[in-house]
Amino acid sequence: MVGAVGLQVLSGVNRRAEEAVTLQRKIAAYRQLQHDTTAQLYSVTSALLVPDAPTLEATVRQLNQFGYDFDRLQFVAKDESSCSPRCARNMTSSSRWLPRSSS
Repeated sequence: MVGAVGLQVLSGVNRRAEEAVTLQRKIAAYRQLQHDTTAQLYSVTSALLVPDAPTLEATVRQLNQFGYDFDRLQFVAKDESSCSPRCARNMTSSSRWLPRSSS
């Protein structure tokens, strides 16, 4: 009887540990997205202030890279659908006006 209770307790602990790992992955994906969004704002601001070719190309590359962060977030946070469709539409619509990088 004590063994069965012990197994139940261990099963619960294992489940909570798996949930903690999943939450840590989601947090990391959201933080990366937040960090890269802030960096992109600075990059776009720089491109608008100094519109030379290297700055514009770097900005376009960085904006195109954002798709990878968004894909990672969608993969990690599959069960959180509140922002995902709206973010996907915004990502798709903004990527249409982005020129492709020459490199």
